[in-house]
Amino acid sequence: MASGSVSQSPPVLPPVPAGPEPFFRARGLAALIAALDDAVISHRGPGGDAVVVVVGGRVLDAIAEPPHGSPLVGLEALNAIDAIEGSGPRAATLDRRLALVLPTYWREPDRLPPIPGRWADLRGVTEAIVRRSRRGVVVLTSRSDTGVIFFDEEGMVAAYSQRHPEPGPLDLLHELLTETDTVLWARIADSATPAIRPAEIPRHHDRQQEEPIAALPDPTERCRAQIVDMVESILHLHAEPVVARFRSAPATASGLMMAADEIRRLRLRLVSPATMDRIADHAEEIVRSMSRRT
Repeated sequence: MASGSVSQSPPVLPPVPAGPEPFFRARGLAALIAALDDAVISHRGPGGDAVVVVVGGRVLDAIAEPPHGSPLVGLEALNAIDAIEGSGPRAATLDRRLALVLPTYWREPDRLPPIPGRWADLRGVTEAIVRRSRRGVVVLTSRSDTGVIFFDEEGMVAAYSQRHPEPGPLDLLHELLTETDTVLWARIADSATPAIRPAEIPRHHDRQQEEPIAALPDPTERCRAQIVDMVESILHLHAEPVVARFRSAPATASGLMMAADEIRRLRLRLVSPATMDRIADHAEEIVRSMSRRT
């Protein structure tokens, strides 16, 4: 006779991995996406919850869980996030391999029946699944925690859980793997299914069609957006003259660096020269960081 835990499916949204939070505060989801590189964005609130995966400044995939109705994925999820009330989106930077494989949590079907820990060696089962040389995720659910082990064609990518959100090795989930009330679920991509690519969101359960998502700004424009958000977070009501200078700068690294240099000499009422120097320093570092990545 199956226990009650066997019939309990994993949560609709995956546990969100921990990672460094960007220092800037973007206003709105679009600005936040444009300023990120590889990251996961979570949005929580009474109007529903959502998760967005960003790779290289473009949306890779998204899922939203409204309070009523079925989960939404891809473009439908992005459209729904605009209407979600809550504390606003929060971002954490990720290793690119983890970002690329994270959507398998909601895109791939369960390939095995749920396996209770009291019936099997869950660590051995997990290691056997990861050796299959496909993309996917092993989900471990118990009364106290939900853990995930993501893997791709090269092997295991990372393991983490709600209680231990920092991605790490399989040993991080030792308790879940040895608890008798844990249930294992395996969601594995078909060998013929191509990996989701940035800027493309396939329809749920219909990979014959793909919905191209509009290309987001190129690296220089993402850099400009990040600088503008930084300026607004520091200067607030006094930001407009500085923001205007960066917005009018040529769309090149040297153009943004010239604008930063001009900001050092700009004098505003109620804003100290030291603050202007700090803004210029931050802007130059953002531009240098972009140049190193491109």
